[in-house]
Amino acid sequence: MRKRIRALLMLALMLLFMASPAMAEKGNITEMQAVLKAFIEGKYHWSNVEVTRLEAGAVVLSGPLPEQISLVKGPPGRAVFSLGFADGRTEMLTASITAYAPVVKSKRSLKANTFIGPDDISSSQVEISRLPAGGYFDNPSRVTGKELKCSISSGVTITNEMVSSFPLAVRGHKVTIVIESPNFRITAAGVLEESARVGDNVRVMNTSSKKMLSGLLVDENTVSIQQAYGMPDNRITGGYQGTR
Repeated sequence: MRKRIRALLMLALMLLFMASPAMAEKGNITEMQAVLKAFIEGKYHWSNVEVTRLEAGAVVLSGPLPEQISLVKGPPGRAVFSLGFADGRTEMLTASITAYAPVVKSKRSLKANTFIGPDDISSSQVEISRLPAGGYFDNPSRVTGKELKCSISSGVTITNEMVSSFPLAVRGHKVTIVIESPNFRITAAGVLEESARVGDNVRVMNTSSKKMLSGLLVDENTVSIQQAYGMPDNRITGGYQGTR
């Protein structure tokens, strides 16, 4: 009986010693994955980064973590890293990198020359390797108000080539009305009555007086109205700055 118990104890110890290196290596690989994940996220600002299928020498996978990391190839997909250790060693490691980024897509079919509104688009996570080469938008606010150059169907990723590069302010957008002459300058709150690009003449309504005006859209938030002579119309309310 005692011999049997002693044999079982010896077998348990042997299994423990045999399993310990594997357990240590597995724990080290998990830490290495976390280190590489933080490195990729800091370099590319991608979301939901996954690091899998690490391949390197046994010393790399079971030893201490690196002090320096540099990217040799990739990602996404199969990436190669150069790892620098405290003892001066430099080792190579490969890993599979999967990452996702927010991408703006069309919610429905849109025709060419359409001004994109907030209800026309949505944002979803797309795997980096499937992103279009022509550039994409990661925030709906960067697409709203732009004009489509071509017709697109529902669920299409909107790229830089699909939209006009000129800034556009849409109808209903709140702006600052600047009324100027050689002797005075007035500012007032207004609302665009039509969509226009920067540099276009546009109709705008003074929100205080409800008066309709016409001026130059100098940027997405400012309409300039030039007056050559006389004092400002007393129906236009805002901040008056007289000059002498």
